[in-house]
Amino acid sequence: MSSLGVVIFGSTSVKRRNIAALSKHLGVTDLHILNNDKASLQEDEISGNNLFYEFSGYYELCRHFTGEGPFVILNDTLWVNRWVGGWQTLLRSAIRQINGNGVWGDLRVEGGVIPERPNTYLASWIFVIPNREVLSQFAASLSVVMHDAYPPPSPAYKVYLDRWFVPRWYGGWHGVRSNESLARKLQCIRMEHTLSAVITEKGLRVHALGEKRSLFYALLRLIDRSYTFFKRLKAIQT
Repeated sequence: MSSLGVVIFGSTSVKRRNIAALSKHLGVTDLHILNNDKASLQEDEISGNNLFYEFSGYYELCRHFTGEGPFVILNDTLWVNRWVGGWQTLLRSAIRQINGNGVWGDLRVEGGVIPERPNTYLASWIFVIPNREVLSQFAASLSVVMHDAYPPPSPAYKVYLDRWFVPRWYGGWHGVRSNESLARKLQCIRMEHTLSAVITEKGLRVHALGEKRSLFYALLRLIDRSYTFFKRLKAIQT
């Protein structure tokens, strides 16, 4: 393993310890931390502008990597909404087997024909990229996603988004609701869907990190979903 880039919003000692532990677990030799919160920026962190949230952070990280790959890019929701031990185990195993022309991550598969959303797309919190050539194409895809204009959603996509914002155990968004967070999440979900579409248009395939360990990956996703669901219930009750 050579390169790890992490986008955070707000630097704390806990986050830094978590990142250091992940870096050690993966055997990282090229670590970059981008902080989108200038008020808490540390001397060894990259200053992010947060203009396009994690997406602009990912783009900057692509420009800072010095190795030849593989490259792991993720944000700090790993330590908020995920089974950390499970993802660390899956990452370490998958990185050793990744090669070829594609981008790996947390793959989502959904049915129905919706113009703005591929039926198979990568969640935007983690990406694993095998080499520098694909990294360049990934960065170019991010640039398109950040700077292209988004037309009003199609009727089918609007129905999908309205339903997606309703939290359910098996789906939906479980985040804390405010006008600001809803607007941010709406922008991010469109960018998330568009990114996988652009990646595919460039001739790259999208893969699940757990494609060679499907049962473990299914369990990991189930634990993640259960964790966020019960976390939301607890927040509502308090």
